[in-house]
Amino acid sequence: MLRSKYIIAGLLLMIGLLYAGDSLTLEIDSEIYDVSQQIQESVKWWEESAVSDGRLQATLHLQSIKRNDISGSIHLVWSNSYSETVSIDSVVFVGTNQLSNRIIGRIGSPFVERPASATTLAEVHTRLTNYPFLELSDIPSYGRYGDESIALVIPVRSRFNNSFSGIVGYRPDGDRKGRFTGDLSIRLGNLFGSATTTELNWNSKDERSQDLVFKEVIPFLGPFDSGAQFGFSQSLQDGLFLRRQADVALTSVFSRFGTLSAGISKAATTATDLGVESGIEGYSTRSITLRQELDRRNHSYLSTSGFSLDSRMDIGDLRSEDNKSRLLAMVSAKGELVKPLTGPWSGSLTTSVGRSAIVGGGLVPEGEKFRYGGAATLRGYQEKIFRSDWMVIQQFELRYQLGNTVRLYSFLDGAQHSFPERPLAVGIGLRQTTVLGLLTVEYAVNKESRPSEGKIHIRISGEIK
Repeated sequence: MLRSKYIIAGLLLMIGLLYAGDSLTLEIDSEIYDVSQQIQESVKWWEESAVSDGRLQATLHLQSIKRNDISGSIHLVWSNSYSETVSIDSVVFVGTNQLSNRIIGRIGSPFVERPASATTLAEVHTRLTNYPFLELSDIPSYGRYGDESIALVIPVRSRFNNSFSGIVGYRPDGDRKGRFTGDLSIRLGNLFGSATTTELNWNSKDERSQDLVFKEVIPFLGPFDSGAQFGFSQSLQDGLFLRRQADVALTSVFSRFGTLSAGISKAATTATDLGVESGIEGYSTRSITLRQELDRRNHSYLSTSGFSLDSRMDIGDLRSEDNKSRLLAMVSAKGELVKPLTGPWSGSLTTSVGRSAIVGGGLVPEGEKFRYGGAATLRGYQEKIFRSDWMVIQQFELRYQLGNTVRLYSFLDGAQHSFPERPLAVGIGLRQTTVLGLLTVEYAVNKESRPSEGKIHIRISGEIK
């Protein structure tokens, strides 16, 4: 009987809270509960709910209090003097002076006139994550100024750390002399105070294969909330053909979906003398491109949780040298999921997928196929040794955090593609922060090779002062 009494009293208390609306009504059995404690907890619950809903100026006024002569419980009713949602009047960024007022205003403008609620505070973090040059340095909050004006205060720090990343690979050859491969990336941020980002990447597989990529990202164009990006790339593949491509796109940042972009690209592929002898023909493409970039990892290099996604779709006209036109479609995506396991252990799964096809049937040209293998995709294999019109690559890492500066890990890389063979490689690696930057050393061997034929990759990533 006593247990049933507790249950009924608890239900009465919950009903009073759930159906209170803008007011607060309580029914408290004084024989079971401490009346003072229940009143304090209920009022605190109501105030927290009001703040979460953005009703920052809401206050309670006790309207009535009386005892039920039959049950002996106490009945209390409060009224709410101000229940309207308060909107944000202005946004204040604290902690950075590297950005102009125009740029700061564009970043903060989506929050103006939004409810000053807990939901809006959560969106601040997800939206700022999509700007690589800014990060939160503390928890955002609201500040009151004037009589009823509310400011959203966002503590940030800028991340215009000009950086470089270089990787050197070594692979043994049949003559046992070996061969070095290279990959160099340079990133420059906030040139001329415009918050732009400039990226340059150079990759060399051997003397017959080199890639050069240039990319410029402008977060805001004049008075618009949208930005732009444009780039140029040149690729020489196996001494067979040279491919040049130019891209331009409009970009926009969203809290939930990351950075979305839409634009056009134009490319021309020219066969070399060796390529002509091998039966390769030149062609050109004009395409519409759509892209999404989303990064929710807690760190770019040493992340222990979160996920990232980079996807792209190209569809357009492929025109051969004899002026024949065909419809070319390409879809690709790369995602990483990082999860903490137990203690210092964490795991990472990276999946890359791609499909290139001629709509209506036909062979995909060599320059439009995916090329993979090597340090970035299938460790343990030669750089870009595979090429296919579709592929699925999966990379798994089991990581162990040793202190704050060292991470040891083992990895397994595998792929499926249009060929019967299934590439598979295993290896071990080390990442350590040094005075020069983040040092990564990896050793990998594929299933067809002996341990002595394994590949070694060394990468150094750091800042340019």
